[in-house]
Amino acid sequence: MKSPEPAYQGVAKVPRQSPITIPPLSEMVLWLQVSADQSNVFVEPLPNSDSEWYVGRTLTRLSGGRVPCRVCNPNPYPVEPQRQPLAQVSEVTLSDIKGEQELVLDSVAPNIIEVAMRRLRTDLTADEESHPVLSL
Repeated sequence: MKSPEPAYQGVAKVPRQSPITIPPLSEMVLWLQVSADQSNVFVEPLPNSDSEWYVGRTLTRLSGGRVPCRVCNPNPYPVEPQRQPLAQVSEVTLSDIKGEQELVLDSVAPNIIEVAMRRLRTDLTADEESHPVLSL
């Protein structure tokens, strides 16, 4: 019997491209490179990181070895993240993130999305087709 594959753990970094400059006192979403191909992941700051920027925690799906990452520059000067690890990436399953409430996104008008939390019913199970967040 084959044992299950271990969950992916790795780092995300800026791919080889022209330098990226994050303006002072601003944030950007950067597409970072990861060695995994496709899975649901949790992106978070590197432990014990002393960088000049902050990385936002994000639950997302890897696509083609890339992951979106929010990077904030709190400094009064621009910063240039080079090709180095910027974030830690860990694979998660839907059962890892299931809680007592779910996030509900409702498009109420063009370019306007209403965000709400709704208590989960205990007699239902979430799957990728019916879960409001995963079916967008």
